[in-house]
Amino acid sequence: MPNHTILETTTCIIVKENLPKVLWVKLVHATCYLVNRMPSKTLDQKTPLEVFSRKKSHLKNLKVLRAQAYIHVPITS
Repeated sequence: MPNHTILETTTCIIVKENLPKVLWVKLVHATCYLVNRMPSKTLDQKTPLEVFSRKKSHLKNLKVLRAQAYIHVPITS
């Protein structure tokens, strides 16, 4: 994920949730953490962490951060 996308995602979270800008660095780290654990089409639906470490990603330690989450469901033909 390009740096500008990480910064845009962080900015959206701060603005949408009206969070203080002092949380900027923590949210950038959280965004990177999540991106490294999300499957990617270019990696055959593996996560960057899986490719790098050759271990399955665990998501048990994730916590909810007041933000709504949406899932993209592709239209099948």
